[in-house]
Amino acid sequence: MDLNGPIDAEISVPELVIEGDLCPHQDYIYFTNPSQKERQFIADYRDSMLKLFKEVSSDKIVLQAVQNHPIWLNPMDDLDWVYNNLKYYSACLIFLHANQIPIPELHMEIIGGKDFKIPHLDYEWLEILLEFYLYQEKVHFNAFEEHRNMLENRLQRHGATERKRVNFSQNSRVRQYLTSSISKMDAITAIVDFEYEKLGKNLRLVVLSDFIRKEFYVSTDHNTLELNKIGVIPIFEKLRRENKNKKKIAVLTGSMIIIPASTYAAFQTTAAKYDIYDSAASSVPFDVNYLLINQTEELKHDIVHIVTQLFQAGEIEVLLGTKSLLGEGWDAPAINALILASFVGSFVLSNQMRGRAIRAQQGNKDKTSNIWHLVCADSTSATGGDDLKLLKRRFKSFVGVSLRQEPEIENGIGRFDLPENINNVGEISRKNAEMLLFAADRENLRQRWNDALSKGVNLVEEIKIPFAEKQDYQRVKSLYLNKTIRNLLATVGAAWLSFGLDNVQGFFRTLKNMQSLKDFYIYMASLGAVGMLLFGRNTVRSLRLYLKYRDISKDLNQVSYALLNGLLKAHIIRTDRNEVRVEMQVDRSGSVYCHLEGGTTYDKSILINALQEIIAPINNPRYVIVRKNKFAFFVKQEDYHAVPELLARKKEFAEYFSNQWEAHVGNCDLIFTRTITGRKLILKARAKSLAAQLDENVLQVSKWR
Repeated sequence: MDLNGPIDAEISVPELVIEGDLCPHQDYIYFTNPSQKERQFIADYRDSMLKLFKEVSSDKIVLQAVQNHPIWLNPMDDLDWVYNNLKYYSACLIFLHANQIPIPELHMEIIGGKDFKIPHLDYEWLEILLEFYLYQEKVHFNAFEEHRNMLENRLQRHGATERKRVNFSQNSRVRQYLTSSISKMDAITAIVDFEYEKLGKNLRLVVLSDFIRKEFYVSTDHNTLELNKIGVIPIFEKLRRENKNKKKIAVLTGSMIIIPASTYAAFQTTAAKYDIYDSAASSVPFDVNYLLINQTEELKHDIVHIVTQLFQAGEIEVLLGTKSLLGEGWDAPAINALILASFVGSFVLSNQMRGRAIRAQQGNKDKTSNIWHLVCADSTSATGGDDLKLLKRRFKSFVGVSLRQEPEIENGIGRFDLPENINNVGEISRKNAEMLLFAADRENLRQRWNDALSKGVNLVEEIKIPFAEKQDYQRVKSLYLNKTIRNLLATVGAAWLSFGLDNVQGFFRTLKNMQSLKDFYIYMASLGAVGMLLFGRNTVRSLRLYLKYRDISKDLNQVSYALLNGLLKAHIIRTDRNEVRVEMQVDRSGSVYCHLEGGTTYDKSILINALQEIIAPINNPRYVIVRKNKFAFFVKQEDYHAVPELLARKKEFAEYFSNQWEAHVGNCDLIFTRTITGRKLILKARAKSLAAQLDENVLQVSKWR
């Protein structure tokens, strides 16, 4: 996308479902918890990182090195460096502040004024500081070379550095424990049994893994090896040992082919169609019900086709293979269930593997497919851990039907409505049960696709600011700006109301035990104090934001028109002005919907990308719009927005956009940031803009509408 620009045209998944080239399908996520050994390793790692963080955050030599650096001693002599390397400069001040070093007013002025509140030193800020100390600064820390080497070696021993990046939260071994967790073996067994229970002999299920793991295939009469790694053979062993329904399980890899003994006659018949008559097989040493196919030179060219035909015909019901052999180019339209036991996160390969199952099958108009993704949740991580993070990356490229009450077609993991505490054991069980409930009703899946398809005509790129609270509302159309001041106020109001209602019952219960008026006063004062502790901070914050900023949702339509006119003036959008318009609506929850009506896919994508730049927290634009307004005629409101890069390339276009802002939105100043004054404004904008105050990130998504 960076190289070639926005997509001009795309044949989307919903269009292919309409045409009958793809069948109705659904992705499901099955969560697991790490094994006891894995949990212990992760817990030990977290404890080790916390201890290391506490020790390094007060390291006297690092403290001395920072205090001797010119950016601390004479910041005004190199302001350009400071504003170009703001994160390192900020990390140094935060580190010194955490070690009770007073920060002079000069530094406070540079980073945003005397009232600027210095953040708490956390993992992220210490990581930035250490990267500056160990890797980025090439001159002024040379006197501390010996200490730098010792510290780097110490961080490496603890697993806190990878490729010259310091990271206290993530570690390759923790990531590996999660992505290849042995707990996923039980999940595979549960899913296979579940799908077989629903489809019986009609099941055509494929499990794709990354490795074969031949070491789990033994030549003894009994295979009692502990299955402590994920791979094709360990999965085969797990399913074979627990095959209560006598499912027909087979293995198809480049070097090993195992089929049920009952399928061998059909195998020979199929091989004969390829003029192969000398196919040899030997019993699997630890189970006579399975045969290992000996791959001759004659057979190896056609073996994949032969086994695939057996699978298509139902002689094999569960097929296990590697992503390298079956993930790309392999065609078996009969697949109606797929388990991705792979920890590949790339868009292309993930979609190729998933594409095995979603193709329509000729002569089977009722085909639907379930695609299962396995995730091991990390209970020590607030975000669910690296395995869930990898899955979220995968789902950016997957378009499908949401599991919400009103089905919609969109990409991203948001369509699953995952709770924030998905690392909680009880929540995992509840979510798995919900996934199985949806997966069991394949007829409803077809209906959900029909309902969702009827809501739109094409797949449109859009941006979205997620809403953190759980509410039932219509989701994003083109631009979703519900995380605005009015919602912050509404949330606080709702919280106050909820708090009051929850305590009414407690109040009446307590009333019976009160012996005097004094007890009553003490109880009411305590209740009020608790309420202020719980909600006072949010109330004050909401009121401060409401007085300080004009809510952008009020101006979004006008901002979009100013932007559209700017893009038309710069000939970036080439569609005739009379054929395009901006449409906006606000729903009951305060969500703002804004999209370009008319124009090409390219035009819509350009507008959304540019609008995202305006709304998102400021990074390092060439020009900044300072939006000015007055609340109740006397409270000054200011906010800061980047001029989109496409318009900021030329002063002429930036000035035209500023003029359009004046005409459609209101008073503003256009500031060029490639000066010392401009860089200082960027810093102020980053710290004080409304986008920086509201927590959620702007996301770019695709939606059928």
